[in-house]
Amino acid sequence: MRESLFQGMVSRCETILVDSHTGLCHVRECYHQVREEQLKILPFAAFDEVTQCVPRRPGCYLPEKFFFYPAQFWLHKNHVGLTRAVARLKIEIPDLVVVAAGNTKQNGFEPFMAILNSEGLGQHFILPGYLPVEELAWCYHHARALVMPTFFGPTNIPPLEAMALGCPLAVSNIYGMPDQCGNAALYFKPDDSADMAHVLHRLWTDDALCLDLKKKGLSRTHLYNISNFKKQVLRIVQGVCSALYS
Repeated sequence: MRESLFQGMVSRCETILVDSHTGLCHVRECYHQVREEQLKILPFAAFDEVTQCVPRRPGCYLPEKFFFYPAQFWLHKNHVGLTRAVARLKIEIPDLVVVAAGNTKQNGFEPFMAILNSEGLGQHFILPGYLPVEELAWCYHHARALVMPTFFGPTNIPPLEAMALGCPLAVSNIYGMPDQCGNAALYFKPDDSADMAHVLHRLWTDDALCLDLKKKGLSRTHLYNISNFKKQVLRIVQGVCSALYS
């Protein structure tokens, strides 16, 4: 039903907005009736509500050093893969902690908890639930890094928020993520817990690396702020109107 709806919408659209070149390619592959001039790339932006708010420390206990993953517990967010990566490091890095913030009433929570309990990882994960934007911003500011092992894309918003708030990145090497994050992130295969664990180990133990990624992320924020987003929207709308009424 959803695919039929999308097919109908695509056939009637004057313009189709996608988040990245990868998203553009996906639309081309799935909807062959789309004309090239219909497709416009409009990257996501980091919302001012997060990046410009006054950060507030969450009420729950948080250690001085932690990784941060803000995501609902859907299976495609791959908390299971992150848990397996942490299991590989629990002996070598006994103080490693991941703050996994998000709604736990989704289909990925039970599999996540099953592995967490079987591997004895209770002390390595803190689950504060859904965080308001002020507490979300605080976690970005203070986290060792954002870790995002998602299977979905093409791009995602948390890396944009993290870069804007000076948080280093470790993200899935899929779809449009390398284009979105550039040299401001370390990349891993989301289905390879050993690869993910290697990246986590590097970030946990290398202060200079984290500082370098932080600087590189901040240098990219002009690409993904709301002001630039609005300018791109205006330019696209003006172009569409010009083509329609010229």
